[in-house]
Amino acid sequence: MVTELSALRVAWLMPDIFPYRVKMMESVAERVGRLRIFIGQNRQRKWNPDWKGLDVCELHEIKLRREYPHPGGFIDKNSLRVPFDAGRRLSDFNPHVVVSFELGPRTLAAMLWRKRHPKSLLIVDLHMSERTEERRGRGARRFLRRWLLNNADGVFVNGSSCTRYIKSLDIRQTEIFPLTQVTDPTSFLQIEPRRRAAEAAQLLFVGQLIERKGLEPFLYALAHWAKRHPERNIDFRIVGDGPLAGRLREFAAPANLRVHLEGFVQYDDLDDFYAAADVFAFPTLADEWGLVVNESLAAGLPVLGSNFSQAVEEIIEPGVTGWQFAPDSFDETLAAIEAFMNTSEAELLAMQERCREVGRHLTPELAADQALAAISSLMSRSSA
Repeated sequence: MVTELSALRVAWLMPDIFPYRVKMMESVAERVGRLRIFIGQNRQRKWNPDWKGLDVCELHEIKLRREYPHPGGFIDKNSLRVPFDAGRRLSDFNPHVVVSFELGPRTLAAMLWRKRHPKSLLIVDLHMSERTEERRGRGARRFLRRWLLNNADGVFVNGSSCTRYIKSLDIRQTEIFPLTQVTDPTSFLQIEPRRRAAEAAQLLFVGQLIERKGLEPFLYALAHWAKRHPERNIDFRIVGDGPLAGRLREFAAPANLRVHLEGFVQYDDLDDFYAAADVFAFPTLADEWGLVVNESLAAGLPVLGSNFSQAVEEIIEPGVTGWQFAPDSFDETLAAIEAFMNTSEAELLAMQERCREVGRHLTPELAADQALAAISSLMSRSSA
């Protein structure tokens, strides 16, 4: 098998190339012989795809809509995507290494291809946490996940919770490697945070307006705090769209809590919202990571975040870069809001600097280095 990165053909299978992953993929492509990215067909993107010369191949697939009642009290909606020409497209490319996203039909196809090409390597790229997988993966699904992982050479994990989850599946020889979830912090690092407006505390949320993001229970706690402190004003700007927009628009907030629904905003146009905020609110009921946490830190924003986000668990230090709370606990949510609202302007400015220090190191190059180090390690083991 080829052992030099510069001669490797690497296939990376994923649902789509989201904007936050473009820079990482570019960095990988620059250091291997050839990288080809296999994605599903997506005719409903809300962003403008700019793959900057990456070698991208669309797979033909069948999409099956699924709904899963999560124990967190929301319906998790997603798609089971079955790429029926993945094997043929991989054979055309004939990669030395295949990296495949998640533990479904995509990775099953990659594993079956690898069985026919035993000199190749298979790495599973996981984006999950114990919370997102709560009460999932039982019975036949659990067996399939264990089987796929035990037939892979390596697995990329996006955090400690992901590691704990896959170890619970009793994987044996498959090596585990960290692959930090990152976005390009460059534009966020250039944002000049504005000092806290004396007339109102400025909170920001950016994301999908769906039940899983926990906005409604957070708003109830925020409104409760505002009612108890009528002398304090709060502006809460919510950027994004989704099925929850109507209910949020009708939310009966007290006079000193102003909720602004800004609608969908293109990724490149978010700077002004980050610049005007004092804190980023991320009350999610379940998130495998939460890249908005990375972006907020790079922009100098402390995060008022749910510990059901793996990003909050991993990189938010209470009282230093933000505040953590359990979003299913009204008292904990209220206590975190209280802690933020009682933070002085001087303390908040000091936190902003510490946030930037953390955020500036979470780069696409870091993730590319981790991925290539893992590939090199597995190649060395296979050639030994």
